[in-house]
Amino acid sequence: VTVPLMEVDLDQCAEHEESQNIFGGTNLCHESTTKCVPIPHRGFQRNNYFCQCLPNHFRPNSDYHYFNASEMEEQKLHNDTTSNSLRLIQSRCEPCPAECGNCSVDPLCSIQFDSMIRIVPCMVQLTMIIFCCITGFLVYKLKNSKVMTTSLWVMLEMILVGSVFMYSTVFIRFLEPSVLLCMLEPWFRELGYAIFYGAIVLKLYRSLLDHRTRRAYRCVIRDRDLLKYLTGLIVFVLGYMAAWTALTAHLVNEGLTSFYLTQSIVQVQLLGGAPQAFRICKGLWWDYVTETCEILFAVFGLLIAWHLRKAAKQTGSAMEHQERRALTISLILELFFSTLLYVGRHILSLETQHPDHVFLVYFARTH
Repeated sequence: VTVPLMEVDLDQCAEHEESQNIFGGTNLCHESTTKCVPIPHRGFQRNNYFCQCLPNHFRPNSDYHYFNASEMEEQKLHNDTTSNSLRLIQSRCEPCPAECGNCSVDPLCSIQFDSMIRIVPCMVQLTMIIFCCITGFLVYKLKNSKVMTTSLWVMLEMILVGSVFMYSTVFIRFLEPSVLLCMLEPWFRELGYAIFYGAIVLKLYRSLLDHRTRRAYRCVIRDRDLLKYLTGLIVFVLGYMAAWTALTAHLVNEGLTSFYLTQSIVQVQLLGGAPQAFRICKGLWWDYVTETCEILFAVFGLLIAWHLRKAAKQTGSAMEHQERRALTISLILELFFSTLLYVGRHILSLETQHPDHVFLVYFARTH
């Protein structure tokens, strides 16, 4: 009988007596403080497992909660101690301090989040998303009216879509950071930013060309042209984010920076309490480029608004003036609050503060 051994998983975690597996129980995990977890689909080879720390335990002098089997096997070859002693030395997790039920790194307790501080903003965001959906439906139903035709209803729809994307970032921040979430949040933020503020800048640009009547010729931009420009901007952002994601995922898979490419452990001294730890998405050099581009794009939009204000000072209806004022104010607020946030993040170490407070700051920025 021919058996393809490479398609059979070698399970060193199974108990030898129960499974009649001659390799069962040959793992190096410390039974009292760790749990052997097999890694499937690795074939018939050793070290297809890792030693996960039990609940309320931590791995000393490490940011991880597990021991790698290959690492322990390699250390075993250079160690003269017995197998039982090696288990005790190499793969032992320590219990968390009595004052905390769970801990992240060394004897630091994991910080406890305030559910109400996070749930209330999420409910507000959900309400705003529903409001945007209802408004988008009404805009589409009234697209042939004079008001919607004048206001470029397609751009209004794009503004609402961008708002939904940026509101959604708060739901991602509601969860504890992970590699996937740290990679997902910038996608929603940058796509929402490109759609929302791209539509605003294009509306201002269209109005600017409409009011430049002193020249011998007059440029006319159709609605489909605006959509082409906005689509080009979105495609550019998609390409940029795809490159960022590919590089980040490649580094994680190669293990160059492992799990903490997108995370870091921050310690805080709470008032009247012991130091606690929590995870945040680690800032990358790409963030500086992205944030600078956001600020420059907002400045570019304000420059167009300034030229439009001079060109349309004595022309246009009251409704057009109110619309231009609202669009300009939105760009000013974005530039002001984003600049404050980025300065606080990179210079004042904002994200090392309590995560609930940081959550509220990012929630406020979306409004």
